[in-house]
Order: sequence, then C-alpha cells, then structure tokens
Amino acid sequence: MSNSTPFTGSEIPFGTIRIEADGQFLPDREAARILELKEGAGRPLPQDGELAILAEALTLAARTVREGADSWSSLVSMPDGVLLEVLVHGDPVQPEGPVYAVLQDVARRRQREEHTNRAQRVEALSELSGELAHEFNNVGTAILGLTDLLVLDAKDTPSRVLLGQVQSAARRGLNLAGQLLTFGRRHVRREESCDPSEVFQGVVELVRQTFPRNIEIGVDLQADPCQIESDPEQLRQAFVNLALNARDALADNPGVIVFRSSLVEMNEDHRQHFPGAAPGRYLLFEVGDTGRGIPKEIQARIFRPFFTTREDSRSGLGLATTYGIIRSHGGLVSFVSEEGLGTRFMVLLPFTPAAPREPALPAHEPPGAQPPETSLLDRSANELVLFADDEEAIRLFAGAALRRRGYRALTARNGLEAVELLKTHGREIKMVFLDLTMPVMGGQEAFEKMRELNPDLRVVVMSGYGADERSANMLEHGAVAFLSKPFDVNGLLSLVDFALGRPSDS
Repeated sequence: MSNSTPFTGSEIPFGTIRIEADGQFLPDREAARILELKEGAGRPLPQDGELAILAEALTLAARTVREGADSWSSLVSMPDGVLLEVLVHGDPVQPEGPVYAVLQDVARRRQREEHTNRAQRVEALSELSGELAHEFNNVGTAILGLTDLLVLDAKDTPSRVLLGQVQSAARRGLNLAGQLLTFGRRHVRREESCDPSEVFQGVVELVRQTFPRNIEIGVDLQADPCQIESDPEQLRQAFVNLALNARDALADNPGVIVFRSSLVEMNEDHRQHFPGAAPGRYLLFEVGDTGRGIPKEIQARIFRPFFTTREDSRSGLGLATTYGIIRSHGGLVSFVSEEGLGTRFMVLLPFTPAAPREPALPAHEPPGAQPPETSLLDRSANELVLFADDEEAIRLFAGAALRRRGYRALTARNGLEAVELLKTHGREIKMVFLDLTMPVMGGQEAFEKMRELNPDLRVVVMSGYGADERSANMLEHGAVAFLSKPFDVNGLLSLVDFALGRPSDS
C-alpha cells in the first residue's frame, strides 16, 4: 500500500480506531458501525478473517508513525467490496502514547458528494429557468396584447380566426412559462394552512380510481397529522407528477406502485438521500414503482426542465416542476433507482406548526382564452395614466389599449423616467403601472419616490416573476394591486377601471 493518498474530509461521519502500544485496535462507535462489528465500540478489533487486511495496514501505519512520520494514509479495499480511506497519526502531546486511525467509507462519501453535486446543478438550472420564464412572460404579454388589438381591428372572419390561433399558441407557451416559474420557485403561492398528509392521501385515492387495473397500488400511510403553511394545489400537483412518472415507468406492463408516508427524525441513513437536511423531524413521502428503473447515465438529468426519455411524453416538465414546488415549500426531493428493479422517489417536508398567515396579495388572474371585450373600449374617460416598463412592445400595446379606452397615456422606459414624468405632470397623473424589474431604476425605488411626490397616487405593481417580498412591501405601503404577467387587454383595462373607481363589464 502507498502512503501518498491524501485523506479527504467530508460531512460523512468518520470512525476512529485507537492503536495501543501493545498492538490492540480499539474502535469507537462509528468505526464499529462502519466495520459492522457485532462486539461494538471499545472492544478489541479482531485481526483475522475479513479484517486481516485492515489489521495489517494499521500495524504498518502505526509502526511508520512511531518511527517519526507525521502521518500515514491509504485506501484499504476490504473483502466485502467496501473501500476505506484511512489516515493514521500520532498524538503530538504524547509521542509515546497511542496512535489514532481515522477511517471513512469512500463509497458512502462519494454517494453524498454526487447527491450534493446533483442538487447544485439543479439549483443552477432552477435559477436559469426562472429568468427565462420571466423574459418569456414579457414577450407573451406583448403578443397577447397586440394580438387583442389586431382582433378588434380585423375586418374579416378569416383574419380573426388566424389571430385567434396566434393567441392560443401564445397561451400554450405561457403555460409552459408558468411551469418554469414553478421549477424556479418564483411562482405565486396561494398559502393556506393544510395537512400535506391529507393532500398525499387524496392523490392516492385519485390514483386508485384512475390508474389502469393491471397496476397494483400499495399504500402505507403512517405520517402524523401536521398543519403547515403551504399551497395545497401545488403540493397536489407535485405528488400527482410523481404518481404519473411511476405509472409511465411501468410502460403499460403489470406492476406495483407503492405510496408511503411517515414521520421521521433526521439521522445518518436519511442524510444519505438528503445530504442538505438539517437535524429535526420531517414528513417523508415516498412513491415507488417496480418499473424499468432509471439508467445511471441519465440520473443526473431527470430534474432538468424538458428532459424526458419518452417520445410521447407531455412536456418533460413533470419532475422539474415537482422539484421546484417541493423546494419552494422548504423541502427536498431525492430518489434511488436500479435498472430493471424500479425507482423510489422521496419527498421530505419539514414537520413544523403553521406560521401566521400573511394577507393574500390582490392580484389579477392570468388571462383566459376569451377575446377582448369591446365594451371595455371606446368609452369616455380622459384620466391620465402612466405606464412604466422596459419592454417597448408592452408599452406600445398598453398605450394603444389605454387610448382606445379613452384614457390619456404616458409611457416610460424605466423608473427614473416615470418619476421625472410625475414631477412634470404632478397630480394630473391619476394612476401609474410600475414594472418591478427595470434598468436604471426599478419599480420599488420608483414607487418610494413617487409616494413622496404624491402620497395618494394609485399605483399598480407588475412583474413577470409573480408576487414576491418586494411587491408585498409595496402593497402594504399603498399600492392598489398586483398585476402578474402575462396579461391581455381585458386584464389591463379592467384593472384601470377598478383602480380609478369606474364601473367595468369585465
């Protein structure tokens, strides 16, 4: 064996063996667990049988250290296939005293590192997905709004039909953007107090009623009741996605899907699957199948958006969306899989009492499939409305829609321009739309400056990310509503009517 292999630290617990001057090896509790010693900690280590190789290595290491070496390290391959990393050093305070060997299970450490690396890659993709969805929502708002105006101006039915197809395609794309926001954990959550175990049980009942009869459903629900602040619809979607993934893994063949839930105390066995989990109590939900399993070469990619192994798959966003939902609830997702034997997905949610409920954000729902209502247009209004957004196409659509409705409209490319326009026009401006994310000056800073100029100003907050702490803060300090992108003519004009106290047909 070579003594050139460096010992690598890790969060994986390590065991220690004290090597006495008389040659006895005394393991501590963790070393006894790693070596599966029936005698347990403190009992002399057997030096024959399966442990003979380790005993030989420790004897050589102790002699090397006692002869003056600072330390000795090596990899020791055990007969049962376990690979141990061993570091042996002396006691600088008592040079003639015991020598200590520190050992670690290499395979276990590498498994932990792979879990950590996989989580870091998914986190990076999560951030990127949120940014892409935000930009797509901006583009989608412009497409929906401008198309709405073109529909109103269309002179013939064929043109209106074609424009309707454009709108339908845009809305399908925006639905994907919404799923990307969920994966990026930037989707608006409608929090309420709920029991995740009841949500999980509801999904199990749905599966029993709808899955093919050649699939056997196994159920073992042991989790204690728990009330947490969560979005039950999103949790339901996450669990449904796991159930559908298990069904697809069976590929129309007979098989078994097992649903389990339990209340667990985080220990080292659980931390193998959830390396980032803090100590404490958790709800553990499991969905396992006896399907074909996930090939090792693609396991690192299964939580990536749009990744799928099925040609007839829906969108490839199911597992990515589940990952985003669970992470947004402070939980973790992991899995184990072996080709030909099946897969088991595990969801870990913190077992905590419900936090005080925050007031819901006033918001407009995403646009439906209905065309713009002509009753919202061509009315007598005349109030001056300021619309600030860094997207030129959105400013064009908003300005045109407001003017057709009868309002006067000003547009600004950023918060600084909006503040300067307010200084110029003063209280003549009755209402302002502020996008949160703009260059030069963002919506939150612009809002604060505008409130100093006119405390009674009606302000609507806009964002393609969904509601967050910034929008919540602005609503608490006087903003009248939050408008989530994408929105269309109906959404824009009905909100103007609402904010200015005018009757609206929408």
